Amino acid sequence: MSSPARRAPWSYLAAAAGLTAVVAFLALSAPGHARAAAESSKCEQEHFLYELASAAVAGRLMPNDATEIPEVTEGDPMKLSGESEWPLTFQLASSEAELSERHYAETGTGTKQPETSPPLYTFTATKATEEAGLVYWQASFTHTLPNCENETATFTTRPPDFGVKAVTFRVTPRPVEVPAAEAPPSEPGPSTGPTTSWTGQTSSPAHLRVGITAAHILHAGAHEVAYLVDCTAACAGKTYFRASLLRRHSKSPPLKALDLSARNVEVRGHTGGDERFTFTFRGRALAKLRSVLRAGGQVRLELVATVEDSYGKTTTVHRVVVLRR
Repeated sequence: MSSPARRAPWSYLAAAAGLTAVVAFLALSAPGHARAAAESSKCEQEHFLYELASAAVAGRLMPNDATEIPEVTEGDPMKLSGESEWPLTFQLASSEAELSERHYAETGTGTKQPETSPPLYTFTATKATEEAGLVYWQASFTHTLPNCENETATFTTRPPDFGVKAVTFRVTPRPVEVPAAEAPPSEPGPSTGPTTSWTGQTSSPAHLRVGITAAHILHAGAHEVAYLVDCTAACAGKTYFRASLLRRHSKSPPLKALDLSARNVEVRGHTGGDERFTFTFRGRALAKLRSVLRAGGQVRLELVATVEDSYGKTTTVHRVVVLRR
């Protein structure tokens, strides 16, 4: 993606030189109002010169998309860099409009690399690469302007009057690896009906035991996950689940779009009881689930409940289930 600022920075230097001449003429030829105007112009000129500098930094951002859009696989980090005389901060968003409105998907301060001239700042993006799509990014620096009453101003590599656009890279979907054979259940037992995973046995009747009741094999046709959190005494805490692509012989890569964020658990009464949780996949999560299942994949869900009893003792239980067609 080329831009006027990247193609012809010398045209902006020439314009800045012309503005300098106007300021000098006003300062010499007219006291009073003209001098005040000249002082104001000095501030405007200083803003202009640093906007020009930011446009020059834009041409030194890497990787750039001048010839083709760089790509990174979903979930992998993306290293960004820029050469600048001033420390750089990097901002990433899903559109140029969101960059302008400061609705960032990710932002962070660049790290200065040793023994580089001009100075090189780098930043590794991780949050912005969690989902497939086009990512727009820019960098910025902050500087104090003496001719503007020591105002501290931030200049982005997309100065509004220079026509410089954001740099882009594409996050491509991670290929779904289909197991050669169906993975065996991670918990023993021939039944696919609801069973309960409990915390360890104890001889003390006052000790809280926590369980998660769910079918080991869940079928995705209903687009939902349902399970019970069981407590043998009054309890309160949180439950959630984490999703990953099921693999037999290697680590399962996460599927964050299918995760369930923490939900409150509360079971009242000294004899305990259970609470039911149902999560229905919708929107982007449903699209991701369908994509995995169409490719023949299966989803591993780790259900987790962490609760406290009336004495403040914390207990955590885990249960793994498989979501498939």
